[in-house]
Amino acid sequence: MATANSVPRELNWVEKRAACSARQIFAELVRGIDNDVATINAVKKIPESQRFTAEMLSDDSTLVVGQIGIPSRTRIKIGIVGDRIETSGGSDQPSLSASVTLNNEGRCMLKLEDGTELEQWQFRKKALQKLFFGDEG
Repeated sequence: MATANSVPRELNWVEKRAACSARQIFAELVRGIDNDVATINAVKKIPESQRFTAEMLSDDSTLVVGQIGIPSRTRIKIGIVGDRIETSGGSDQPSLSASVTLNNEGRCMLKLEDGTELEQWQFRKKALQKLFFGDEG
């Protein structure tokens, strides 16, 4: 919910919305995921032969996150499909589909099909938590 203090009195919403594109948000998600992967490898002290990686496919619209050196490893794909950002993985992995929107506070957000608005870190958490932590959390 927007409060009076979180809504700007004036905002060039047209300029902000034009900059709020699936391509731009995807590029920012990729940078965030690269940081998430480096952090999980360091925090869990994962051996080099089993570390998590994030690799961009040759089409530059899909990022694959998974562990190397693990037979039957689960991989999560995060990519642009039309004007949406979508995830897919194994049968036990939730898939996400989000549009990009400028919310009433003037922030570029990911919006799930049920209307839930997510910050980028929240979207990354939903996409990667089970991969990184199993059934924890």
